Amino acid sequence: MNVVVLINGREAIPVRAIPFVTGRWMSPDVVARSFALTDHWRDMKEVSAYQLLGDVIHGPVLPKEWDVVEDLLQALEKRLKSLSDDRTETRPTWITESTLLLPAAVFVWKDQFEQYFRAEYSPQRFHWIDERPGDRELNFSPMIMPPELRSAVMEGFESQVENTPPTDTVPQVPEEAREQAAPSGTSEKAAPEVTLDDDGQGGKGLVAWQAVMLENWPKIAEHDKKPPARAVMKWLRENGPHDTFPKGQNNRDSLPWRDTYGQLHTLTLRRIGTVLSEWRKTGKIPA
Repeated sequence: MNVVVLINGREAIPVRAIPFVTGRWMSPDVVARSFALTDHWRDMKEVSAYQLLGDVIHGPVLPKEWDVVEDLLQALEKRLKSLSDDRTETRPTWITESTLLLPAAVFVWKDQFEQYFRAEYSPQRFHWIDERPGDRELNFSPMIMPPELRSAVMEGFESQVENTPPTDTVPQVPEEAREQAAPSGTSEKAAPEVTLDDDGQGGKGLVAWQAVMLENWPKIAEHDKKPPARAVMKWLRENGPHDTFPKGQNNRDSLPWRDTYGQLHTLTLRRIGTVLSEWRKTGKIPA
């Protein structure tokens, strides 16, 4: 369904539609953190959100106003963790309920969001093996599932929907930019792994467990400004998102973690120590 609406003659996107437009590259929790400017890698400083109340635009919505949305999403995640550590069981509930926790009748200007997404999710900043056709495209007529979310996504924009013509999907990254070289010397398809570039300038990237560790460093170092690797592993095991760190495995010196494609990997205590040392030397975390 088309999620683009015309507001005062300018194209806009409901905030609730962003997870579907981006193919869930920006899930509701990422959307909230990006607007709250608490996501070190994907904050939307150049994109403002606005409220549409009674056909009158209010805003922009301030970063601090997204804090309560973050709190609600974190509470939902905690509740689902308490029900089951099996992501396949809780994910359908997360998809539905997390979408509804994003505010209704709040939107971004389409052109601003397109520019942001092209920059933040470019091949230079995000790179991964086995990229599929369309993974970097913004789809403004996405398939919204489950179907009962369709009206919720457009809540507050009913009158604008009636007056908005259909919008075609616009590809965001040239096809040739998606080609990735396969690892040499391997007989089987390598497990896909999404990485986030450290500084947006190319080079070694952050995999999922590193991104979680860096984003949550103030919490990890709350009681010890220079926590050792074992303390960091303990925090990740007990507090890390369950879709990245599956529960139920308690090896003292290693920790299973899952990439965004669902592939399991093993994180060792030694690897955490090496990364902590590198980050302290480069100033990524306090020395």
